[in-house]
Amino acid sequence: MNILGGVAFFNQISFFSKNYRVTARKKGDNIIVTHSISKKSSDSNLNKLYEIPFMRGAARVLSMILRTKATVFLLLFIVGLEFLLDFFFVVPYLDYSYIHVKPIGMIYLPDVAMLVILILFLKVFIGKYHGAEHMVFNTYSENKTLTLDNVKKSSRVSQRCGSNLVIFILLFSFLFAMVLPFEISMLVSLSLGYEIFKSKRKTAKMFSQLFYKVGGLFQYLFFTSRPSTDQLEVALAAFNKLVELENKRVE
Repeated sequence: MNILGGVAFFNQISFFSKNYRVTARKKGDNIIVTHSISKKSSDSNLNKLYEIPFMRGAARVLSMILRTKATVFLLLFIVGLEFLLDFFFVVPYLDYSYIHVKPIGMIYLPDVAMLVILILFLKVFIGKYHGAEHMVFNTYSENKTLTLDNVKKSSRVSQRCGSNLVIFILLFSFLFAMVLPFEISMLVSLSLGYEIFKSKRKTAKMFSQLFYKVGGLFQYLFFTSRPSTDQLEVALAAFNKLVELENKRVE
């Protein structure tokens, strides 16, 4: 059974596989669970592109954003990209003699404000559901029985989280933009970041551990919160329904 992952929103959680997408949300004292069949691309050329190393990164990142409607992932990426654009294209050309405030502070203040607002939104409104999503998926990945007690013992930090991929891409972008044109550095960073993020090779995993530690710290501090029993039950309801649908498909 191939469970691809999940995504958290305000008051609801979705898990998806290649065949289905299941969403559970809290409504009063009840949990409402709905599901749909995953849309599959009929474009054979696009499917072929997904299989080409170092080209599939940009294609799959865009596809993931569109498929999961991962607006949070997209916003994080935009804020990080804005920092890079300012650093390489605005700050170097400032004429400091005409600016009577600290130039770096003036340029980055809007970016910092955007980032703080986004982090507060994630932490306060989505953080608990995001944490619940990770804890259920981690319990499943560790081949443990999906009981409430087992889920409560699981970590709310996940290496599969899209925030790790954002960290990979932005750090590579910062490095490559020093020696490559910005547009090329972004394309290379998307491709290389995705390949390392998805790689199962030991050498790639050893190289990526530092990135995962940074991503894990960001997840723990800013992107997730400790969920309550209610949020965990919502996550379990969505995941168990997806497992049920996949099992029926196999039968």
